[in-house]
Amino acid sequence: MSGLSSGIGLFSGIDTGSLISQLLAAQSRPKVLAQQRVVQLQTQQTALMDLNSRLGALKTAAAKFNVAKIFQAATASTSDADALTATARPGAAPGAYAFIVDRVVSTQQLLSRGFADSTSSGMDATSFTFEPTHGRLDRDTSLSEINGGAGLVRGKIRITDSTGASGVIDLSRVASVSEVLDLINTSSDVRVTASVSGGRLVIDDRAGGAGTMAIANDTGSTTATSLGITGSAAAAGAGRLTGGNLYYIGGATTLQSLNDGNGVRISEASGTSTPDLVITARDGASFNIDIGSTHELVDGVLTQTAGAVSTIQGVIERINTQSGGSVTASVAPDGVSLRLVDNTAGAGSFVVANIGTSSTATDLGIATAVPGGTITGGRVMAGLNSTLASNLLGGDGLGSGAMSVTARDGTSYNFTVPTSGSVTDIMEAIGAATGGRVTASLDDTGTGLRLTDSTGSTASNLIVSGAGATALGVSTVPAGVDATTMGGERLQHRYIAASTRLATLSGGAGVGKGTIEMVDSRGTVSTITLGDDQKTIGDLLELINSRPSRIKARINENGDGVELFEEALDAGSLKITVRDTSGTAGKNLNLVGEAAEAGAAGTINGSFEKKVTFDAADTLSEVAQKINDAAVGVSATIINDGSGASPFRLSLTSRKTGTGGAFTFDSGGVDMGVQTLSSGRDARLFYGSTNPATAVLLTSTTNTFDGVIDGLSIDAKSPSDEPVTVTVGRDTATIEKAITDMVTGFNDIVSRIDLLTDYNSETQRKGALFGDSSVQQLRSNLFSTMQRKAVGISGSFETLTEVGIKFAAGGKVELNAERLREALNQDPQGVADVFAAKVQNSREPIELAPGITVNNTDPDSFSSLGVAEQLVQILDKYVNSTTGVFKTRRDTIDGQIKFQNQRIEDFDDRLQQRRGVLERQFLAMERAIGQLQSQQGAIGQIGIR
Repeated sequence: MSGLSSGIGLFSGIDTGSLISQLLAAQSRPKVLAQQRVVQLQTQQTALMDLNSRLGALKTAAAKFNVAKIFQAATASTSDADALTATARPGAAPGAYAFIVDRVVSTQQLLSRGFADSTSSGMDATSFTFEPTHGRLDRDTSLSEINGGAGLVRGKIRITDSTGASGVIDLSRVASVSEVLDLINTSSDVRVTASVSGGRLVIDDRAGGAGTMAIANDTGSTTATSLGITGSAAAAGAGRLTGGNLYYIGGATTLQSLNDGNGVRISEASGTSTPDLVITARDGASFNIDIGSTHELVDGVLTQTAGAVSTIQGVIERINTQSGGSVTASVAPDGVSLRLVDNTAGAGSFVVANIGTSSTATDLGIATAVPGGTITGGRVMAGLNSTLASNLLGGDGLGSGAMSVTARDGTSYNFTVPTSGSVTDIMEAIGAATGGRVTASLDDTGTGLRLTDSTGSTASNLIVSGAGATALGVSTVPAGVDATTMGGERLQHRYIAASTRLATLSGGAGVGKGTIEMVDSRGTVSTITLGDDQKTIGDLLELINSRPSRIKARINENGDGVELFEEALDAGSLKITVRDTSGTAGKNLNLVGEAAEAGAAGTINGSFEKKVTFDAADTLSEVAQKINDAAVGVSATIINDGSGASPFRLSLTSRKTGTGGAFTFDSGGVDMGVQTLSSGRDARLFYGSTNPATAVLLTSTTNTFDGVIDGLSIDAKSPSDEPVTVTVGRDTATIEKAITDMVTGFNDIVSRIDLLTDYNSETQRKGALFGDSSVQQLRSNLFSTMQRKAVGISGSFETLTEVGIKFAAGGKVELNAERLREALNQDPQGVADVFAAKVQNSREPIELAPGITVNNTDPDSFSSLGVAEQLVQILDKYVNSTTGVFKTRRDTIDGQIKFQNQRIEDFDDRLQQRRGVLERQFLAMERAIGQLQSQQGAIGQIGIR
């Protein structure tokens, strides 16, 4: 026999298995007690975790008054929700605000002529070009820019034409020069035509009467005076009234409006010396001029002393002050440039230069050196509704304006167009030089010129030559063209400059933040992260060019995007690649992708001018699909209007609303017969007055107006003839709910504590935390805190009971909502302070020795602390994940559980050893019995024999 094979002895018949189990059970009593202790500890741990969770919820409810700005919660309602709705955020000032919805936002949509089919016939198209309207050679001048930045006094004007007919033109709602022209030109009361010339309005009488046209302010308005057009025509009959100059630089002219809206780059750096340009006077003295924010050290702390300037007057004052009077800046007599006068005496040159990579002096038109004492800067403002010639060809300008034109009647003209004026000046110069025989206008896309021969003759071809003609893209072959009208090339108006703000790109949506990865031709990877410090294109270029990579950045030659390139020295054999690793900044800058060529020949051009190329056999549907695939910001669809033999039309709709989504379209010579169904116009509101003429004009590229009034978001729904009142009030319901949530959380905790610490004398059952002093102390702390006074406040109330919190029977807290409302009406800030006041005392570093300090690690202290915030402080002592009381208790219980489990393991080991001993003893007994029985049997056999 090798061992016990069953619980019953073979020889003894004894149930040894049960007997051993009974013996071991008698010795297992300490293990059972340890197991019972583990269950008890786990029950306590579960109870503490439950309390901890409920305390966390109460802490969140108490902290919410500050975190969610509950007492600043506001509601907004409108008198006409069909016209306008509003949403109030915490902090919105209570009050009534009047708005007039002038118009809602519209999206640009173009529609082509009809085609016979959309899926069979090839279009013979080569390419379509799409570009933001910033690329146009004209611009609709904002009325806020006229009169030296003072803007227009809106109102009504009265026009009397030569027949004596009189009409009132209501200009109360206009925002741009074109709107003024349109309202005058479409008047049904008088027959006049309004146009612009340079910086002036020109009104021509078309009535054909014998009288003299006259323009005056309507009763109660000064608008005609503000437009510079009060008075009478120079002659009776078809007379003309040329208004006064409206478009000139004044002290209020914003820097952003200069250079066709490209603005002026200003350093955003903080420091005691962050100049933007340097002036060297004739006596050799140099002056660093800082037109950005200025700083100085105050008690060792860098402190801002003045913000960045935003107007011409600010620039003039900075130059005059920071040069100590040695240089005097002013607006030049031409009204479109700056003048600097050197007040020193010396034989040196008078020089103004940029500093480092800055372009400030250039943007102001004053980066130059002269031998005399006066610098007259370059032109930085064009004319009304025009752009600067200096911004043509990507900012290179024309260079030469020499032109030779032969009209179709054979008359030839040699002349020079101005290269430093505006595009309108150039067009007017062509017409004037040819006596009107050949005139210039903008082409259909607005991105180039069109020449038109008005002689009516065909004796000669139209011939245009000269360096100026070549630069303007209107030169012909030597033999000329057999046409009355000829279109020119795109003149690439610059609208991306170092001063361009990144927030204005992508239709006003900005490029956003994010990280861009660039891999150069040798495989070197570098990254840039766009954040709050990068505000302009110049900042972006500096960031890219500072990376340890062969990839460099510049503004492309057309002035419509950023270009990445490599210098030829040490270039590799790979293609430059760019991708976004976080965010979409690279995509929004049109830089994501791969260069077309490898090495130094490869570039990535982030142009906002997008060209979609086609095969000649591509059908209308395939053209639409390729436009959509190219992601040019325009959605292309095919429309079947069901009419006649050519029902299929191509619809092109901007993917962005308002002016931010407005685009130009060039069909590349294919006759698409495009018409504009809808222009991209911004939504407009008038605020602050029932009369639009005296109200503040607000615009948005969407129907949402955010930030007009702090904390209030307005959504325009439809135009309104009458003012819509938005009423902002205190959100009492939100306040009551937040207080109720805190009260509910408090009562929940107290009820739970009472349950967990209860003892039933009848059943002798105890709660899981019966006798736990830390829990009892928690309950006491909760009640004492709720009954304390707020610290460091000076309002009408000090305690929660004064604002509607009462302590009811059974240890419950209740909210008297009626009393709370009374308190809020009496002193809303006082109620807020009772709950949520929180002013933390500063902790100054501890000085160990002169010049050597360490951080002050003393506990936080407060000069002002509301009751809810006091509750937060108390609760944090219990629920803090590292130092909280309950964390310490749980850690202690964890240790006790581990100890008891170890004891149980030790007991199991000893019992197993005891089982082995008993089994061996019983086995020995069985063997002995077996031997005895064997001997007995042998003896019995002897007797038988």
